[in-house]
Amino acid sequence: MAKPRSEAAIGKPAGLAEAATPLDWGTALSLPLLQRGVTQTIFHIGRLGEALRCGELTLGFLNEIIDDRDLIRQIELQVAPVSTWGTKKFDSVFDFRLYRIALYAIIRAIQPKVAIETGVLHGLTSAFLLRALELNGHGKLISIDLPSYPAEGPSNKDGYNAVLPAGKEPGWTVPPSLHGHWDLRLGTSRDVLADLDGKVDGLGFFCHDSEHTFPTMWFEMNWAWERLVPGGVLICDNAEANTSFVEFARRVDRFPMLFPAPDSRVNEPPRFGLLQK
Repeated sequence: MAKPRSEAAIGKPAGLAEAATPLDWGTALSLPLLQRGVTQTIFHIGRLGEALRCGELTLGFLNEIIDDRDLIRQIELQVAPVSTWGTKKFDSVFDFRLYRIALYAIIRAIQPKVAIETGVLHGLTSAFLLRALELNGHGKLISIDLPSYPAEGPSNKDGYNAVLPAGKEPGWTVPPSLHGHWDLRLGTSRDVLADLDGKVDGLGFFCHDSEHTFPTMWFEMNWAWERLVPGGVLICDNAEANTSFVEFARRVDRFPMLFPAPDSRVNEPPRFGLLQK
């Protein structure tokens, strides 16, 4: 069995040292609230680049998505007619948080043939993944969702209460221009993943963001790990929901990377995790 990999053992690509320098907390605390989140996001994208051994590329992809006003404009067009959607205008890509920016950079860096995400809801994360695949020029995203319609309430039984706007279907914020790389499948992850057995070739990326209960998370991570190609990436959102992610990392003998959801506080708790096969 391979030795667990630590961040220190992974090593730094040349030219990344400055990006990976720890935050000066005194300076960070003096920043306006939005800038604190931006500073942390840049720092954690640097960490991500170290782990994937492609630091310059990953930071380049951060600059790329920062400059992508077209994606933001297209999402704004999708949400504009929905009266219950609070944010109609986005100042920058940082409004979408580190999580989506990081997943975008990962897809651009590792260039997967097939990516799978479980849990779609509004589809903001899907939009970022699909934009990355579009720019890659190849690849397919298989998205799995058990719809949470407002009349029935949340489909997941994990305490998270988000539902779709009235009259909307899962992934409704995804711009139509990005649908070409998309395969959206409705149902439970257990049923849809079972149907995909033997039909997925070249799985390079898997993201859990469906029901955050131990049985569901454990099932999805095991299913994905068995099928990921060497170097493939497993993401677990809401890793803090239970111990499944850290226990799974121990089972497969991999060092888990944990990331916060930077916002107004400098010291945010872990929110999502990453393992590389």
